[in-house]
Amino acid sequence: MARGTRTCGRAVLALCFAAGWGGSAAADGAQMTEVVELLRPSKVYAQPSTSERHFRGRVLRSTRVRVLERRAATRDCRSGWVRIDDGAWLCASGVVETDAPPAADAVPQVKPGSLLPHRYVVTLDGQAYASIDDAVARREPRPLPGRGGFRIRAAKYRDGIRLFRTSEGWVRDDEARVARPLRFRGAHPGETAVRGFVRSRAAPVFDKSGRRSEASLAPRSVLEQVGVETTVGARQLVPIGGERYLLPGDVARVELTARPAGVADGERWIDVDLSEQVLVAYEGDTPVLATLVSTGKRDTPVGTFTIQKKRAVSFMKSRPESTGDKWNVDTPWVMTLAGRIAMHPVYWHSDLGKPVSHGCVNLSPLDARFLYDWTEPKVPAGWRTLLSADGEGTVVRIRR
Repeated sequence: MARGTRTCGRAVLALCFAAGWGGSAAADGAQMTEVVELLRPSKVYAQPSTSERHFRGRVLRSTRVRVLERRAATRDCRSGWVRIDDGAWLCASGVVETDAPPAADAVPQVKPGSLLPHRYVVTLDGQAYASIDDAVARREPRPLPGRGGFRIRAAKYRDGIRLFRTSEGWVRDDEARVARPLRFRGAHPGETAVRGFVRSRAAPVFDKSGRRSEASLAPRSVLEQVGVETTVGARQLVPIGGERYLLPGDVARVELTARPAGVADGERWIDVDLSEQVLVAYEGDTPVLATLVSTGKRDTPVGTFTIQKKRAVSFMKSRPESTGDKWNVDTPWVMTLAGRIAMHPVYWHSDLGKPVSHGCVNLSPLDARFLYDWTEPKVPAGWRTLLSADGEGTVVRIRR
């Protein structure tokens, strides 16, 4: 599909139909009415072959899709194959025919008013226990080195202690903390003027004489005016309008820029400014979102990339051989750019506006969810993972 358009293209017409994006065409021009339901989470392949080089994505159990074509059994799929779009094949051993219409749940599901699909617990060099009794007694702890972020599957009180069941085991509340994700949402330039943001701490305001006033601006406040740094009294300050000034280190400038070569007029693309820790999303030359990010202290690559893969939910882990700065975090809405570098939400820190990540582009939950839905490839309902086809992913330029 062409980048920057909300069309189904290669991204599985049958599931686009389920999501209300349009109809689906049958193979060879004939209208087919057969629908199948997935009995278990299933892999999708670009060709009727289970070779990993043809892997395209994963669809969740109970998703119902329209069959466009059937193909005979192969050595690696003895039940035969069903095609749900061009370049999208399922092994029929994992599906069953149904009279119900195509349907799929959004992945991940987020309750109204919630920022994230789950509640999470955050650890720092913490420990987990095999059972709730072990956790109460602090018996045989298993180390959780580095930074951890885990979905809370259950919470219980025992002997006055609050305990959380996670994918890693039971965690005590006096050895962890419940995540409180930021409600920050970037500015949409069509709704408000935005020339910058206050970074991740409250910013003292200075007057026209360079003296500090009693006022301050809250972290992540939108700045509708940002002037050139100048000398005011004995200080270097940045004017923000109304005879008010901020310290240069408290200001993250939104600096609009021309689109990269090869990005068409009206096409969606993203610019990440490492120096300012600001991301701007564009449609052609028109900005539609400006926001604060946290990139890597040293490992975020510079260059022009495309979104290679989207994961509705993912565990992101440091390499097994990594020493220091270990992490193991469960996070939704992951958009992979290159190797282990991705854009994704963060709930384990609130330092948007300064580089603190391990190389990824950290976003607020609201901004991550917006960009996940706004960018290509579009992930149909029911899909947990989708790899981009050639030329499909949204362009992301990272610069200094």
